[in-house]
Amino acid sequence: EPRVTVFIPTYNRAQWLGGALESVLAQSHRDFHVVVSDNASTDATRETVARFEDARVSYLPLEQHVGLNEHFNLCFDRSDTEYLFVLPDDDRMEPDLLERTIAVLDENPRIGMVHGQTNVLDSEGRLIAGGHGMTGHDGDTVERGADFIRATMDMSYRVHASTALIRTAALAGVRLDERDYPVT
Repeated sequence: EPRVTVFIPTYNRAQWLGGALESVLAQSHRDFHVVVSDNASTDATRETVARFEDARVSYLPLEQHVGLNEHFNLCFDRSDTEYLFVLPDDDRMEPDLLERTIAVLDENPRIGMVHGQTNVLDSEGRLIAGGHGMTGHDGDTVERGADFIRATMDMSYRVHASTALIRTAALAGVRLDERDYPVT
Protein backbone atom coordinates (compact mmCIF):
# COMPACT_ATOMS: atom_id res chain seq x y z
CA GLU A 1 0.00 0.00 0.00
CA PRO A 2 1.27 3.50 -0.76
CA ARG A 3 2.11 5.76 2.16
CA VAL A 4 1.09 8.97 0.40
CA THR A 5 -2.07 10.15 -1.33
CA VAL A 6 -1.73 13.20 -3.55
CA PHE A 7 -5.09 14.84 -4.10
CA ILE A 8 -5.55 17.23 -7.00
CA PRO A 9 -8.82 19.09 -6.43
CA THR A 10 -10.01 20.61 -9.70
CA TYR A 11 -12.93 22.42 -11.25
CA ASN A 12 -13.11 23.34 -14.94
CA ARG A 13 -9.34 23.75 -15.31
CA ALA A 14 -8.44 20.88 -17.64
CA GLN A 15 -5.96 23.18 -19.40
CA TRP A 16 -3.70 23.08 -16.30
CA LEU A 17 -4.58 19.71 -14.83
CA GLY A 18 -2.38 17.66 -17.17
CA GLY A 19 0.74 19.53 -16.04
CA ALA A 20 -0.09 18.94 -12.38
CA LEU A 21 -0.57 15.21 -13.01
CA GLU A 22 2.67 14.97 -15.01
CA SER A 23 4.59 16.57 -12.15
CA VAL A 24 3.20 14.06 -9.63
CA LEU A 25 3.98 11.09 -11.86
CA ALA A 26 7.56 12.38 -12.31
CA GLN A 27 8.32 12.15 -8.56
CA SER A 28 11.55 10.39 -7.53
CA HIS A 29 9.52 8.80 -4.70
CA ARG A 30 7.28 6.39 -6.62
CA ASP A 31 5.12 4.93 -3.84
CA PHE A 32 2.00 7.10 -3.91
CA HIS A 33 -1.59 7.21 -5.06
CA VAL A 34 -2.86 10.31 -6.89
CA VAL A 35 -6.55 11.16 -6.84
CA VAL A 36 -8.02 13.79 -9.15
CA SER A 37 -11.03 15.05 -7.23
CA ASP A 38 -13.26 16.67 -9.83
CA ASN A 39 -15.69 19.21 -8.37
CA ALA A 40 -18.40 18.54 -11.03
CA SER A 41 -16.46 20.05 -13.94
CA THR A 42 -18.16 20.63 -17.27
CA ASP A 43 -14.97 20.88 -19.35
CA ALA A 44 -12.54 18.18 -20.56
CA THR A 45 -11.35 17.21 -17.07
CA ARG A 46 -12.45 13.57 -17.37
CA GLU A 47 -10.73 13.21 -20.76
CA THR A 48 -7.55 14.84 -19.45
CA VAL A 49 -7.31 12.31 -16.61
CA ALA A 50 -8.11 9.41 -18.97
CA ARG A 51 -4.95 10.20 -20.99
CA PHE A 52 -2.85 9.06 -18.03
CA GLU A 53 -2.63 5.29 -18.10
CA ASP A 54 -1.02 4.77 -14.72
CA ALA A 55 -2.45 2.47 -12.04
CA ARG A 56 -1.57 5.07 -9.38
CA VAL A 57 -4.04 7.59 -10.86
CA SER A 58 -7.70 7.62 -9.80
CA TYR A 59 -10.47 9.88 -10.98
CA LEU A 60 -13.12 10.84 -8.41
CA PRO A 61 -15.90 12.98 -9.88
CA LEU A 62 -18.28 14.72 -7.49
CA GLU A 63 -21.92 14.60 -8.54
CA GLN A 64 -22.59 18.12 -7.29
CA HIS A 65 -20.34 21.18 -7.13
CA VAL A 66 -19.27 22.18 -3.59
CA GLY A 67 -17.34 25.15 -2.24
CA LEU A 68 -13.54 25.15 -2.22
CA ASN A 69 -13.09 24.47 1.48
CA GLU A 70 -15.69 21.69 1.43
CA HIS A 71 -13.86 20.17 -1.54
CA PHE A 72 -10.65 20.19 0.52
CA ASN A 73 -12.56 18.62 3.44
CA LEU A 74 -13.71 15.80 1.16
CA CYS A 75 -10.08 15.19 0.18
CA PHE A 76 -9.05 15.12 3.85
CA ASP A 77 -11.86 12.68 4.63
CA ARG A 78 -10.92 10.34 1.80
CA SER A 79 -7.25 10.03 2.68
CA ASP A 80 -6.45 6.56 3.99
CA THR A 81 -2.67 6.75 3.76
CA GLU A 82 -0.12 7.87 6.31
CA TYR A 83 0.58 11.13 4.47
CA LEU A 84 -1.55 13.51 2.43
CA PHE A 85 -0.57 16.11 -0.13
CA VAL A 86 -3.07 18.49 -1.75
CA LEU A 87 -1.78 19.86 -5.05
CA PRO A 88 -3.77 22.69 -6.63
CA ASP A 89 -4.53 21.87 -10.27
CA ASP A 90 -2.49 24.80 -11.61
CA ASP A 91 0.64 24.00 -9.56
CA ARG A 92 3.56 21.67 -10.21
CA MET A 93 5.72 19.57 -7.89
CA GLU A 94 9.50 19.57 -8.04
CA PRO A 95 10.63 16.00 -8.87
CA ASP A 96 12.07 15.35 -5.39
CA LEU A 97 9.35 17.06 -3.35
CA LEU A 98 7.74 13.90 -1.95
CA GLU A 99 11.09 12.25 -1.29
CA ARG A 100 12.38 15.24 0.67
CA THR A 101 9.21 15.95 2.66
CA ILE A 102 8.54 12.31 3.53
CA ALA A 103 12.09 12.09 4.93
CA VAL A 104 11.38 15.04 7.25
CA LEU A 105 8.14 13.54 8.60
CA ASP A 106 9.71 10.09 8.94
CA GLU A 107 12.60 11.55 10.96
CA ASN A 108 10.26 13.67 13.13
CA PRO A 109 7.22 11.63 14.20
CA ARG A 110 5.77 14.50 16.27
CA ILE A 111 5.64 16.90 13.32
CA GLY A 112 2.23 17.15 11.64
CA MET A 113 3.21 19.00 8.48
CA VAL A 114 6.26 19.98 6.47
CA HIS A 115 6.22 22.73 3.85
CA GLY A 116 8.65 24.90 1.97
CA GLN A 117 9.30 27.58 -0.56
CA THR A 118 8.00 27.64 -4.09
CA ASN A 119 8.97 29.02 -7.46
CA VAL A 120 6.38 31.28 -9.03
CA LEU A 121 6.09 30.84 -12.81
CA ASP A 122 4.07 32.64 -15.45
CA SER A 123 1.64 30.87 -17.80
CA GLU A 124 4.54 30.13 -20.20
CA GLY A 125 6.60 28.45 -17.45
CA ARG A 126 9.04 31.36 -17.03
CA LEU A 127 10.35 32.06 -13.52
CA ILE A 128 8.80 35.14 -11.91
CA ALA A 129 10.07 34.62 -8.35
CA GLY A 130 12.41 31.87 -7.18
CA GLY A 131 12.49 30.50 -3.65
CA HIS A 132 9.30 32.34 -2.74
CA GLY A 133 8.53 31.61 0.88
CA MET A 134 6.38 33.19 3.49
CA THR A 135 7.27 31.39 6.69
CA GLY A 136 9.15 34.26 8.27
CA HIS A 137 12.20 32.00 8.73
CA ASP A 138 15.53 32.11 6.91
CA GLY A 139 16.08 28.36 6.84
CA ASP A 140 14.81 25.00 8.03
CA THR A 141 12.88 25.39 11.28
CA VAL A 142 10.73 23.19 13.47
CA GLU A 143 8.02 25.17 15.23
CA ARG A 144 5.86 24.12 18.16
CA GLY A 145 2.18 24.03 17.17
CA ALA A 146 1.19 26.97 19.37
CA ASP A 147 4.06 29.11 18.01
CA PHE A 148 3.13 28.23 14.43
CA ILE A 149 -0.52 29.17 15.00
CA ARG A 150 0.37 32.44 16.75
CA ALA A 151 2.78 33.48 13.99
CA THR A 152 0.31 32.46 11.31
CA MET A 153 -2.39 34.63 12.91
CA ASP A 154 0.05 37.56 12.98
CA MET A 155 1.29 37.07 9.41
CA SER A 156 -1.91 35.62 7.88
CA TYR A 157 -0.72 33.26 5.12
CA ARG A 158 2.40 31.18 5.84
CA VAL A 159 2.07 27.90 3.94
CA HIS A 160 2.12 27.37 0.19
CA ALA A 161 -0.45 24.59 -0.23
CA SER A 162 1.50 23.17 -3.14
CA THR A 163 4.48 22.41 -0.88
CA ALA A 164 2.80 20.90 2.20
CA LEU A 165 2.97 17.22 3.07
CA ILE A 166 0.64 16.51 6.00
CA ARG A 167 0.60 13.61 8.40
CA THR A 168 -2.99 12.40 7.92
CA ALA A 169 -3.41 11.70 11.64
CA ALA A 170 -2.82 15.42 12.29
CA LEU A 171 -6.01 16.19 10.34
CA ALA A 172 -8.27 14.09 12.55
CA GLY A 173 -11.35 16.19 13.23
CA VAL A 174 -10.11 19.18 11.19
CA ARG A 175 -12.77 20.89 9.09
CA LEU A 176 -12.25 23.92 6.89
CA ASP A 177 -15.14 26.37 7.06
CA GLU A 178 -16.58 27.99 3.91
CA ARG A 179 -16.73 31.28 5.80
CA ASP A 180 -12.92 31.20 5.88
CA TYR A 181 -12.57 31.20 2.10
CA PRO A 182 -10.02 31.46 0.72
CA VAL A 183 -8.14 28.78 2.60
CA THR A 184 -5.62 30.56 4.81
